[in-house]
Amino acid sequence: MPIGNELQPNHFNKPNEEALCGILIREDCSPIGTIIHLAWKCGLMRNEIPSLKWKQVDLNSKRIELEDRIIPVQEDTMRYLDKLYIENKYISDYVLVSQKKSAPMAEQSVSRIVRQALDAV
Repeated sequence: MPIGNELQPNHFNKPNEEALCGILIREDCSPIGTIIHLAWKCGLMRNEIPSLKWKQVDLNSKRIELEDRIIPVQEDTMRYLDKLYIENKYISDYVLVSQKKSAPMAEQSVSRIVRQALDAV
């Protein structure tokens, strides 16, 4: 609760690594697995994940090229993205595919589906 005009710092909940790893094992090439790989393993922000396109993912150089930075991608996430690309390359230009299979997922949905998955653990 703020005291006077003082702002309280944002509360940060550290991710439960065991829960996230369990979800990644169960959610192979799913939107939930994709979001967790991009957010947790690569550090993408919620607004960057649904707008990420395959042309920004350099599978050979193992990196993601955003407008303001280049992100090196770990080997396990690279294998995941490579498999995801093979499954979805003809469906959409977006890495995270919505249920409509061609449009990007809504930013609000990114947080909601991962929160639901984490709450179910």
